Amino acid sequence: LTNDVADLALGLMIALSRKINEAHNFIIKKKWNKKPFDLTTSLTNKTVGVVGMGEIGKAFSKRAKSLSMKIFYYGPNNKNLNYKYFKDLRDMVSLIDVMVITCIGGSETKHLINKKIFQLMKPSSILVNISRGSVINEIHLLDVLKKNLIAGAALDVFEMEPKINNKFLKLNNVFLTPHIGSATFDTRDNMARISSQN
Repeated sequence: LTNDVADLALGLMIALSRKINEAHNFIIKKKWNKKPFDLTTSLTNKTVGVVGMGEIGKAFSKRAKSLSMKIFYYGPNNKNLNYKYFKDLRDMVSLIDVMVITCIGGSETKHLINKKIFQLMKPSSILVNISRGSVINEIHLLDVLKKNLIAGAALDVFEMEPKINNKFLKLNNVFLTPHIGSATFDTRDNMARISSQN
């Protein structure tokens, strides 16, 4: 699963920061003849904070490095990588431009990202979640998105999926995908082969 999920995280980050979906709809709705599209945000030389530096976190970081991004990470253990490690998530989030969540789900990380974390983030920062919906307190996230306290969120996972909170559908600073991290022909074929061999 690792590479496909890391690819999606990179794609969501680029799509959100460059407003690719909005740009597509801008042309479809024939608005280009009337005015130019709004300026967007570059990722080059920005700082990304990875929450959970497991295999997916490492694979994503390699991809982000190709964009000349600075890599920080948070987790229970220092992995002795060439990226800056933070033992306390609160110390990291005020310094980053992008938060990418790749940690495990479950009780240990439930609502790890909440109001207290959002309050420390830059107003210009964005969030990408390809881990589990339970990691984010969605009520708190919806509140900060509605108030534009952060610039946006790209989400592939949700707390109550597939029945996601309808409030997400009313926001223009989100990019949403239906839990497709590993949903490629290649990965599903490999998963079937491994299951069969086992």
